[in-house]
Amino acid sequence: MPGKEMLLQLLDYHEWANEKLFDCAAKLPPEQLDAPTGYGYDTLRQTLFHILRADFGWWRAFNTADVPPPRLEDYPTVEDLRRLARQQGALARQTIEALDEDTLARPRQVKWSGGGESSLVTWQMLVQPLIHAVHHRAEAAQILTSFGQPPGDFDFIDYVQ
Repeated sequence: MPGKEMLLQLLDYHEWANEKLFDCAAKLPPEQLDAPTGYGYDTLRQTLFHILRADFGWWRAFNTADVPPPRLEDYPTVEDLRRLARQQGALARQTIEALDEDTLARPRQVKWSGGGESSLVTWQMLVQPLIHAVHHRAEAAQILTSFGQPPGDFDFIDYVQ
């Protein structure tokens, strides 16, 4: 089972990798942010937003505040998306730091947005958004590369060195 230290390192990696995408996306003209691409969620902005919207859903499961989910139209620029990512990163960090090792090993019920529920161990719920983003970052990287702004490698080893 991953402990808090490992989860926090994975969160740091998640934030580092997202920042790489935002740095490249910020170099694009605004119209390319919403240009249809056929990759990921069709546009770069929608693909980046999907990563952040999914993060929100998982981190919200640990917080009792009734905060509405983010809406795409409220984040029209790369800097707006970056701000949302940083806010969610801070929430994720607070969430992980507040949990003890026994809680990390405890099962929790998850209600799925499409209906139904499952039992997942707490640490699995915390890892899910971090791993989920890997797939969509690859899609965003493909979009950025097609626009002439390749973000480079996202290997974990590149982050830790």
